[in-house]
Amino acid sequence: MTQAAVPSAQELAALVEQVRRDPGAPAFVNLIDAYLALGRPRDAVEVGVAGIEAAPDRQESMSVTMIDGRVALARAYIALHQWKEAQGELLKVVKVDRGCKAGFALLGEVLLRRSDYERAVPVLQHAQNLDPTSPAVLVALRRARAGEALDPPPPV
Repeated sequence: MTQAAVPSAQELAALVEQVRRDPGAPAFVNLIDAYLALGRPRDAVEVGVAGIEAAPDRQESMSVTMIDGRVALARAYIALHQWKEAQGELLKVVKVDRGCKAGFALLGEVLLRRSDYERAVPVLQHAQNLDPTSPAVLVALRRARAGEALDPPPPV
C-alpha cells in the first residue's frame, strides 16, 4: 500500500478545480490520494462519496476508476478508524474484482481491526495468492490465523 506524494499547492488547486467541474471524473481518485497525503482524511471522504455518487457507472461491472475510487475512499475511512464504512466499500470492490490486490489486503486489515479473524483468514489468503511477496499481507495473515489483533492504528 503505497502512499501518494504530497502535492504542491498548485497541484492540489488544479485537482480541486477539475473535481469541482466534474465530481465523477477520474481525477476524484487523485484528489482523495492528495488529501490523504496531506493528512486530510475527512476531505478525502467527502470527495470520495461525491465522486462515487457522480460517477457514470453503477452497473454490476465497475470501471477501473470506480474500483480505484472505492479503494481510495476505503483508505480514507481507515484513516478515520471508520472500519464498518471501509469494509462496506471494500466488499463492493472484491465482489466485482477478484484480482484487486489492494482491495483484498485492505479488507483483511479491516476485518482484523474489527476482530473478525474467522472472515479475515480467507480474505488474507486470497490477498497473499494475489501478492505473495507482500510483507504486510503475510504479517496480517499470520496474526489472523493466531487470533491476534494488529498493532494499534495511527491516531486520527
